[in-house]
Amino acid sequence: MEKSLRILHLEDDVADAKLVRATLWKEGIACDIAWQQSGKAFREALSGQSYDLIFSDYSLPDFDGPAALKLAKEKCPDTPFIFVSGTMGEDTAIESLRSGATDYVLKQNLKRLSPSVRRALREASERGERRLLEEKFIRAQKMEVVGQLAGGLAHDFNNLLTVILGHVQLLLESTPSPEHRGSLKNIHHAAEAAGNLTRQLLTFSRQQPFKPAALDLNQVILDMAGMLGRVIGANINLRTFCAPDLPGVNADLGMLEQVVMNLAVNARDAMPGGGILAIRSGYESVQSDRAHFQVGARAGNFVTLAVSDTGTGIPPEILPRIFEPFFSTKGESRGTGLGLTGAYGIVQRHMGWIEVVSEYGHGAEFKIFLPESQERISPPKPQSGEAESPRGRETILVVEDEPLLRKLMQIILEDSGYSVLASDSGRQGLELWEHCRGKIDLVLTDMILADGMTGKELAGQLKIKKPDLKVIYTSGYGIEQINVAAAMEGDTYFLQKPFQRRELTTMIRDCLDWKPA
Repeated sequence: MEKSLRILHLEDDVADAKLVRATLWKEGIACDIAWQQSGKAFREALSGQSYDLIFSDYSLPDFDGPAALKLAKEKCPDTPFIFVSGTMGEDTAIESLRSGATDYVLKQNLKRLSPSVRRALREASERGERRLLEEKFIRAQKMEVVGQLAGGLAHDFNNLLTVILGHVQLLLESTPSPEHRGSLKNIHHAAEAAGNLTRQLLTFSRQQPFKPAALDLNQVILDMAGMLGRVIGANINLRTFCAPDLPGVNADLGMLEQVVMNLAVNARDAMPGGGILAIRSGYESVQSDRAHFQVGARAGNFVTLAVSDTGTGIPPEILPRIFEPFFSTKGESRGTGLGLTGAYGIVQRHMGWIEVVSEYGHGAEFKIFLPESQERISPPKPQSGEAESPRGRETILVVEDEPLLRKLMQIILEDSGYSVLASDSGRQGLELWEHCRGKIDLVLTDMILADGMTGKELAGQLKIKKPDLKVIYTSGYGIEQINVAAAMEGDTYFLQKPFQRRELTTMIRDCLDWKPA
């Protein structure tokens, strides 16, 4: 045995207790035995400590074996219980096994004790493994169901947010009075914040568009340090530690920045009186035995990102729930309960996992494991300035079953110089096509339409008639859920809702101007 076992032994005979201990040590089983002689002392010992094994005599002056077994199963049901007795008959022994005892060993045959101990510990370990795997499976199922629900809610919400953002932007561009302009800007900011919430929901449910590239994690940390310093406040000391010669990670930059921000804000909230927030990069080789019990974990080489704080820590009773959507202990006025959920979803999206270590009252550490990348690290893209919304004179067929959103897109596109045909269904879109005799340059269609036809099916039928037709798909669902990849071609684009005017007009211009190589 690698460690010294903690054993609780109920035995009123001193000589028998010493003989049991000597037998175990002789067989190479190191143990620390808490010896109790009475029922009262046995009960107190069960309440005060945890044990690897429990031994009990069957007959005692003030207590008996069945009572000891019942008490042990109430206090510590997973701890193996072995009767070590000289008075048990075969019928009594069988009944004790039915009542939950792990085994029985007769005092006159203590050579069975060591094999019995080893078998009991092995079976207890196997039961623990099964229980952890079952909990892992149930948690994964629970997260999947919640993710599907989140994706459905986000779809409908994104349609409404697109309408709100679009009309507010139209009003802002019409040069309103200063007092109205302030109110419109507040509405616009609130709608953008709501859009961020739906993006977190879609990220959690693995439905947010994903654009990975080889990144330097150290550079991501350093680039965010200045902004994080303003977010967390002056009473928190931010420290960054970047491991040298760190391999790259294949990640979506925006999503990775969101993870760092969410974890930093969570750490800030855990330190209301100030403290230390540390962000560390590192590199670890994970073995299969370590990965066995962690959701999403596997063996291999990983780049790590650890965010730790000196705050209040996480109570053990709520630790299993911290990644659940909308679960929060901060109160309604301090967050949505989606920060850790979003981080969890993003890390899973990147084929990684999160490990959490926390001692209540002594801070917490969230460590993220991301697969190392063999690709060359992508250089940062230069930031472009604001440009005027692109315009055009082509004819566009808009197919959208949400009336308010369909009308908004028609207004925006006509204001940008395009001729627009608007349809509320795939079938009506086909009728408009025939009416115009194919004089349509681009189709802008939702992926899921109310009449049962999908955007892909509509585009497929129209491309038979005009192979070079340009297509842009839109959706409030995520790109993975609706399987846009199966429909994407060189002249096909995807626009995630909610979108704003410039995003729409820029993509339309890019799509119309794109030419195959």
